[in-house]
Amino acid sequence: MAGFQLDMRYNRQGKMMTLAWPIGAILVQLLAKIGWVEQVLALVAYLVVVVATASILGVFPKR
Repeated sequence: MAGFQLDMRYNRQGKMMTLAWPIGAILVQLLAKIGWVEQVLALVAYLVVVVATASILGVFPKR
């Protein structure tokens, strides 16, 4: 309820926009838009694990 009160007190007065109340909804929208980045980073992390495991086990040929 405090967020709603801040919204009414600051966002609804004047023409300046603040981030007093809708910050939660804005963050959810932002994270939904960049959610694919998390999947790409997870894929890169798995790839690093596979390459590191292969190098430890000696899968790659020595020169």
